[in-house]
Amino acid sequence: MKCFPVPFGGSGVCVEVDECFLTRRKYHKGRRMKTDTVTLFGIYERDTKLGFHFQVKDKSTAVLISEIQRFLLPGSLPT
Repeated sequence: MKCFPVPFGGSGVCVEVDECFLTRRKYHKGRRMKTDTVTLFGIYERDTKLGFHFQVKDKSTAVLISEIQRFLLPGSLPT
């Protein structure tokens, strides 16, 4: 059974939104490789303690704002 994310937040509900960049270095030395970088985007609702995360291919402002509008209900309180 697959679980699809439902919209989070609502009027007066505290919601955390965060992004994380993961990268890998060979033998933990040297410069970071751009091809190995993964961007994760996460949403967490404090009241219900529910959340989810997913991978974002493009970390531009337009993409991140569209994802926030897609998964957050209007009136949510950012923290």
